[in-house]
Amino acid sequence: MNPALGSHSHHGSGSGTGSIVRHNAQAAMSEEDRIGVANGRLRLLIPITADEDSRWGVDYALRLHEEGRDVEVCFLNVGEVITQWQVLRSRTQAEIEKFQAERAEAFIAEASQPLAEKHIHFRGLFKQGDIVFSILDTAEELECDEIVMPMPQTGLLSLLSRDIVTAVQRGQRGVQVTTVGRNGIATDLQLRH
Repeated sequence: MNPALGSHSHHGSGSGTGSIVRHNAQAAMSEEDRIGVANGRLRLLIPITADEDSRWGVDYALRLHEEGRDVEVCFLNVGEVITQWQVLRSRTQAEIEKFQAERAEAFIAEASQPLAEKHIHFRGLFKQGDIVFSILDTAEELECDEIVMPMPQTGLLSLLSRDIVTAVQRGQRGVQVTTVGRNGIATDLQLRH
């Protein structure tokens, strides 16, 4: 990772696949991205965390690929903005942000492995801010077709909790929100607003 730029790039194995972790960067589409969308590529935004259930969207993408769909996955990890003085007393905002970006890169590298093996296009992004706004904003910036989120588990505390999934469904701006179960199969879950 280049601390001066706050970004890191590397390419996955196989032609046509790649991962870019951009740290609080604009998620603008490249010319290659626009061509892929124009050719019918399905772009999925998958919010990713340390939790295993956030990887269920990867299984969903793999299923679509096996069905013959041209799929691209955009992973997004959102870091909380730390404002507690107790934390800021021992760490600077820049140190916290760097740590969060490095963790995001590790989460994305792990989650993208099965996609790289199948030569599925992917990229990774890290943003710091409100999780719901960041998910919705990134989906819009990247012109995603779907936001893929795990079906919330009852009784488990997760960053992608029922409240977060509900808020994303409520706030979506024309991008379909798909909830998936443990096996990567889409559910008909419609959470109450």
